[in-house]
Amino acid sequence: GIGAGLALTLLTFLRQSTMTPPVGSKSDGAQTMSRTLRPVWELEVLRRVGSRIVILYLQGPLFFGSGQALATSISQTVEENSAVQFCVLSFAKVSSIDYSAVKQLKSVMEKTRRRSCTLIFCRMNDGVYTALCAADIIKSPDKDLRMLHETREEPCICDESTPSDAQQQGNLEEQCGVGIAPPKSMSLRRVNSFKPLGSGAYDAFDHDTDALD
Repeated sequence: GIGAGLALTLLTFLRQSTMTPPVGSKSDGAQTMSRTLRPVWELEVLRRVGSRIVILYLQGPLFFGSGQALATSISQTVEENSAVQFCVLSFAKVSSIDYSAVKQLKSVMEKTRRRSCTLIFCRMNDGVYTALCAADIIKSPDKDLRMLHETREEPCICDESTPSDAQQQGNLEEQCGVGIAPPKSMSLRRVNSFKPLGSGAYDAFDHDTDALD
């Protein structure tokens, strides 16, 4: 019946997703050009120190299986090169992220921080950005990224007679057996927790090359 069809569709989706590695490709700061126009001497400096920056281009939906694989890839990348101080994650090809993958990402972020390496997040869609902000993974997005997502947010109207966001998420996870990204309204509750602009280094940008600036 319909239930069997939905179950088969879900299993097919999970199988295809697990076959796709979460990291499609990688590069370093010396191979990636910033969108900012710089004098020749600054470009030479970037080429010399570019090995301190690694960029991972992520792909596909991130959930409990691929989230673990991503965490492993990040750990290995940092451990294999002790010179890496910044690991830039480009989410341009990531369609969605669930709660378990967010937890894996937060865990590996703490692990890389202990190795003096900072994770930087770029090119996220609204759902991914909201999930990472709600988990306090992103704490200091730059001005352009804040403005980009603030213009896309819609007012949140809460009705006491309807289930809460957490209850709805739990129900869907129980039915499907997988996590889902936190609802969009979460971003409205997290925006005030951002660090003030100019108070320190940014940890999220609209474009991965902006992180090189």
